[in-house]
Amino acid sequence: MAEPVARNTAAAIGLAAAHIAKRDENQPMAVLPSDHFIADTEGFASVLKAAGEAAKSGSIITLGITPTRPETGYGYLKLGEERGHVEGKPFYAVDKFVEKPNLGTAVEYLVSGNYLWNGGIFIFTPKTILAEMQVVTLLTFISEAIE
Repeated sequence: MAEPVARNTAAAIGLAAAHIAKRDENQPMAVLPSDHFIADTEGFASVLKAAGEAAKSGSIITLGITPTRPETGYGYLKLGEERGHVEGKPFYAVDKFVEKPNLGTAVEYLVSGNYLWNGGIFIFTPKTILAEMQVVTLLTFISEAIE
């Protein structure tokens, strides 16, 4: 499914998840930005397959890209502890998401080896993402009720 007009990606993800859940709520799905160029399509398909298997555990998977230079136009993922391997691919917890750092910080991230570029690609099951969306909706409702 594609979002025909840029409105709210979360709503489009929820709609797609609801449609997929009718067939199989545990079937992994991927959310991908439309502006990425993937040169190694076979390698990418292999990573998506492994991520899909990992997502079946109830995890939300995000793909990180090994940085080749300090970049201030991308977000970063700080790697946490390794959580295991699926189909030969390592999976890590994400300690934090960092939005577009300044150049000095980007250089530090590159040198540390503990940060990846945030690819903005997410893999999860409809069951998992719909449950997360219900929690967010509930928290939003509670927060609005308190104000």
